[in-house]
Amino acid sequence: SIFTIKGLIEVNFATEYYASEHGLVGTLPHDLSNASQLEKLTLNGNSLTGKVPDLKKLTALKLVDLHYNKLSGLLPSINSSAMSYISFAGNGFLQGFTGTIPSGWSALKEIEILGLANNKLSGTADIITQFPKLLVVFLRNNSFVGEIPKLPNTTAVADFDHNKFSSIAADITSTVDPCIFSM
Repeated sequence: SIFTIKGLIEVNFATEYYASEHGLVGTLPHDLSNASQLEKLTLNGNSLTGKVPDLKKLTALKLVDLHYNKLSGLLPSINSSAMSYISFAGNGFLQGFTGTIPSGWSALKEIEILGLANNKLSGTADIITQFPKLLVVFLRNNSFVGEIPKLPNTTAVADFDHNKFSSIAADITSTVDPCIFSM
C-alpha cells in the first residue's frame, strides 16, 4: 500500500484516487510522494488538515484537487511537467495556505486551471505569465500585491477580487471577456 487516511482505503499503486466529499478527516501522509504512478489526486470537500507533503517525486501527476479542506502551511513543490490542474482553493476559512506561489511552479507549462482562491497567500502573481495554456485562474481572497500581470492569450476566466493589487497590466483584458474578469 502507498498511503492511508483515517476513513480512506489504502491506495495501491493507483494512477487515480478520487474521494471527493467523503467526510475524510486526518492529514495527508508524508509518504504520499511514494505514489510515483499517481496521475490524479482528488480529495476536495473533505476535512483534511495539516500540511500537504512535498509532491516533487510525483512526476506523473496531472491533477491535484484539494480544495475545500482545512489544509494549511506553504503550497507544496510540484515537479510534474504533465500537471494541468491545480486547486488548493477554499482552505483559508480556518487555516489556509500561506506564503507565496512556489517559484518552481514556473516550470509547469501545461497548467490550464489554477485555483488558489480563499487562502492567505501573498507576494506577486507574476508566475501566471509563465503558464502559456492557462484557461482559468482563481486568486480571489488572498493578499497578493503588485500588478495583476498580463494573462496568457488562452485565459478565459480570471478572478483576482479581494487582494492587495496596486495596478493592472494595461492589456490584461485583451483576450479575457470582461464579463468573466473580476478584480
